[in-house]
Amino acid sequence: MPDRRPLLIFADRSLKVDYAAPALRVRSTRQAATLHPVARLSRIVSKGPVTWSGQALSACIDSGVPIVFLDLDGHTRGVLQVVRSNPTMLGEYLECAAGSPNWTDHFRDWHRAQERRLI
Repeated sequence: MPDRRPLLIFADRSLKVDYAAPALRVRSTRQAATLHPVARLSRIVSKGPVTWSGQALSACIDSGVPIVFLDLDGHTRGVLQVVRSNPTMLGEYLECAAGSPNWTDHFRDWHRAQERRLI
């Protein structure tokens, strides 16, 4: 499996994301389109005025790539989370979490939530 990395789409002006198999195409009126192979993405953060096509969203779901949608202030507007039943992906999730610069904070939050669930 190729090394999967996050895609950060931070827009202060309108951007469009569509699907050009096997990649997501990010387009702007000010610069050339960029292609991002879906198979190489671990997750996506989409901030600001970004318009997503249904095909691009479906490609992410089919490939197991979650998307977090943020407003211009960085507040979460929504999450596209893939439902998984495949336990073999746990190692991939742990690698992704360990690669995050603030993984200890996330782990602590998760751990507290699990403790509260048990009480």
